[in-house]
Amino acid sequence: MIIVLHGKDNFRTEQKLKSIIAGYKQKNKSGINITHLTENPSYNDLKDESRQLGMFQEKRLLVGKNILQNKELRSKIKKNLESLASGDNILILKEDQKINSKLRKKIEKLSADETLIQEFKELKGRKLKAWYKKE
Repeated sequence: MIIVLHGKDNFRTEQKLKSIIAGYKQKNKSGINITHLTENPSYNDLKDESRQLGMFQEKRLLVGKNILQNKELRSKIKKNLESLASGDNILILKEDQKINSKLRKKIEKLSADETLIQEFKELKGRKLKAWYKKE
């Protein structure tokens, strides 16, 4: 599964990431199968991490922040998207900017069971006030 959290509202993006990780830890008590990818991983690093099996039959959670900013890595992810999405692990990509539209379209073509894309736009005016009250 691939989860992409992106957009200019870094605060809400980070909140959502923390919420997903907390949900994973609640479901998988050991919490040892969470891997935060290095700041600028190579595709081979990503592939190696995604191939490793989790302990105790748990899915592994791979978290990458702003790795789609790297053109070469983004291109390789796009080419191998189906195999990454259909694997046993969960790949979360948190991006501070809007993701490339071609990549987004390719991700959206995959099964809804294999992907989730959520954009966090900057809140302004009424939307910002409503969010503030809710918080």
